[in-house]
Amino acid sequence: MAIANLLFAQMAFNDDDPRRVALYDQLVQAARQLSDWSDKRIERVELPFEHGRLIGWLVRPWSGRASGTVLLFGGQSGWGMAYLPIAKALARRGLATLLAEGPGQGETRMKHRIFLDVDVTAAYRQFITYIVADPSLGAPGIWGNSIGGLWAASTAAADDRVRACCVNGAQALPRLLAYRTFQEQAAAMLGVNDEAAVTANFERLSFRAGRDRITCPLLVLHGGADPLITLEDQQPFLDAAATTDKTLRFWPDGEHTIYNHAAERTAVVADWFVDRFAQIQHPRGCE
Repeated sequence: MAIANLLFAQMAFNDDDPRRVALYDQLVQAARQLSDWSDKRIERVELPFEHGRLIGWLVRPWSGRASGTVLLFGGQSGWGMAYLPIAKALARRGLATLLAEGPGQGETRMKHRIFLDVDVTAAYRQFITYIVADPSLGAPGIWGNSIGGLWAASTAAADDRVRACCVNGAQALPRLLAYRTFQEQAAAMLGVNDEAAVTANFERLSFRAGRDRITCPLLVLHGGADPLITLEDQQPFLDAAATTDKTLRFWPDGEHTIYNHAAERTAVVADWFVDRFAQIQHPRGCE
């Protein structure tokens, strides 16, 4: 309950106001306490990167050994422990989850000063390396929400160790949207208050179907009532899928990242990952 309250409280700020940093530090301490109580089912992860560290939380299933591990993360405002309910749903299905705070997110940004101006794909590949180094975690998958879906797709295209990828409500060609909250959060992620710099960095991070190819199974989620992302924004991900196993899951009344059908969305994606990891362990034959 403390984690939920603190997550909500820190979202009152878009930049790294001292009050927000203090609230996020309280959130981290609450997460550490939960980890201490979890009998090693929740473990803090710190990975060296650039001049600092990438932060994450590994959530294991009850059995300890996972049939696969999903690298899970958000975008401009939802990070780390914000996705604990999804990690619990995956754990009930025998999967582990690595709740990542990538460049420009959470502690990785506020404490270690790693912003969105780095090689973002290389950062998420560090998390993938962590997963594959532990035999008890199984094969790695990746699930990115909101603009995080862009980095999930980019990482899957750059790293063939990723065995399944879910993109949930992302722009393949990111741009500044006409919302103050979006603009301020984008500036905070880059660590500058310069609209031209944010726009240039978005261009650097863009995903292009003619250049990027996703060879693992791909699931794209889209909501027809999403005020931020259109289906055209996500089409390049599907166009880049060099596999017959690509699926678009569409909710006609779905809001951004399908928040208004959260339980159903989580169940759909969790079951999809279970099925794809099962195919790795027990192939159904060539198509």
